[in-house]
Order: sequence, then structure tokens, then C-alpha cells
Amino acid sequence: MACSQQGRAPEVFQSESASLTEIPTNSDTRIVLTLTAQQRLHVLEEMNRFLLSTQEIVEGLSSDHPELVQSALADSLGRNQGQSYSQGLMKGALPPEYRQMGSAMKQEFKKVETLSKSGADSTEILVQLSSTLMYCQSCHGTYQI
Repeated sequence: MACSQQGRAPEVFQSESASLTEIPTNSDTRIVLTLTAQQRLHVLEEMNRFLLSTQEIVEGLSSDHPELVQSALADSLGRNQGQSYSQGLMKGALPPEYRQMGSAMKQEFKKVETLSKSGADSTEILVQLSSTLMYCQSCHGTYQI
């Protein structure tokens, strides 16, 4: 059963020998964003929302459930959350380049939404979603929090 239907992620097993402390920290050349704990949590929650929405979009497309796609898109675009709190919390916390990338990514999600609402086939929507995910990859490759 899919994650969104169960409300939780499948279990992931980790080797007892695996440890986050084994990851070398000096080789990471990404730009460090200095945030307060509250700002960091907000950014992580937003990224998780986009990831969950993406999973639900793919699930909805693969199972021919356009209502799941529409619901996931509304979530990814923040239509089901209050925005005034986050705007005050994050004001001036992120560099312009980061904000530009985020804004462009949201525009790409809007293109996915437009295609979905217009009745485009799953392949067209997935091509656009792939383009959207390139912004995610670029941002994650450039910044660390």
C-alpha cells in the first residue's frame, strides 16, 4: 500500500555499522545557510511537504486518481497552509539566489497543476514534474542547512 494511503512511510532498515558520524563533513562544498532552529525546521518541513506531494502526484498518476494529483499539488503550492507565519519567520533569512530557485520551482509546480487541470496525459505531467525536480536537485546540490 502506498505511503499516502497508510499515512506513514514504509520501514527502513539500517545496518548497525552505518552511522551518520562516518560521513566526512569537510568534503561538502555546498553553501551553508545559517538559520535559527525554528527557521531550519520550517525549511525542512517545507522540503518534506514538496517531497510528499511529489510522491502523491506520482502515485495519483500511476493509479489514475486525478483527485490525488490535485490534492498533492494544492499541498505543494501551500494552499492548505497558512503563509503569513512563514513570511515573518523567514524574512531576510535566505539569500536571494535561494529564494529565486524556490520561486522558480513553485512556478514549475504550477505548470504541473495547469497540465493536470487541462486533462493532459500522465506522460506530459511526468515530463513537467521531472523538470520541476531539477530545481530541487540544483538547490540541494548548492545549499546545506
